[in-house]
Amino acid sequence: MAIHINDEEADWLLREFARKRKLKLTDALKAAIQEATRLENQKVQEFQARVQPVIDRARIRKSEERGRLATD
Repeated sequence: MAIHINDEEADWLLREFARKRKLKLTDALKAAIQEATRLENQKVQEFQARVQPVIDRARIRKSEERGRLATD
């Protein structure tokens, strides 16, 4: 399977990445995508960890409001 990189900067970045890591181009591309995916997943998990307490507080408040409405 062939991949043609038609962008000079992208070609240079890939080759530089491969050179620095002493990898073949295919292995460098694969490593770069795996690393980018891992970093993206890490960012999502960090965001979820920061937001979860806010979500939990909102659910508690909503539940408390429902309880007050039911007793009124």
